[in-house]
Amino acid sequence: MERRADGTWVGAPLPRDGRFVAHVNRWPLTAWGYDPIWRARSTGLLTGGAYGTRQERRALTEWLLGRPARRVLDVGCGSGFYLRALRAADAQVEVHGVESSAAFLRVAARRLSRDGVDATLVQADAHDLPYADGVFDGVAWGGVPNEFRDPERALAEGARVLAPGGRAFFLAVAEAENPVARALQAPARLGGLTVPTADAWIDMLEGAGLRAVRVEHRSPLLVVTLTKGGA
Repeated sequence: MERRADGTWVGAPLPRDGRFVAHVNRWPLTAWGYDPIWRARSTGLLTGGAYGTRQERRALTEWLLGRPARRVLDVGCGSGFYLRALRAADAQVEVHGVESSAAFLRVAARRLSRDGVDATLVQADAHDLPYADGVFDGVAWGGVPNEFRDPERALAEGARVLAPGGRAFFLAVAEAENPVARALQAPARLGGLTVPTADAWIDMLEGAGLRAVRVEHRSPLLVVTLTKGGA
């Protein structure tokens, strides 16, 4: 990998992605406004207040850091929302973020540095992670799974780099349970997002070799904590 002047790293060349959602994520304005405008409120807005970002951060940190964790990877780290929460909960944990958007990665580097969070940030494809097998104690996918081109492959990649006995945290939007809400999700699909059912998400996670420990389905949001190897 090659290190850039801003301290971020770049892995192998990314595959071409012409989907609308990928295009929007490459805009600097999207990266700048994503956390304060959307990410910091998204789970509460999606669930009508039933599951807020405070609960999300607590679930993330208590699960991934609930056992000794030396190294944690956030796949699709955006501008550092999870990395910041993990470091705030444990100043000793080594945090890594992978993000395909250079614009988001630049914002993450600036904001994390401003906040005193030392993180290793790599521009890479979630479907082809630039790491050896089993090198992380924890892996997180927060919000990003709906943007995967091939969710099964991306989840399998995250599971591959997770050590046996390691822990994973998953949060994504599932197909809504009523026809009206499902119709409202149609534009997201047209924009390139994938919105499987909750059962389909869990099948993909378990197919990647992970075991679900806790499942919270606050429609349309699905939150799952998992382990690798049954530990």
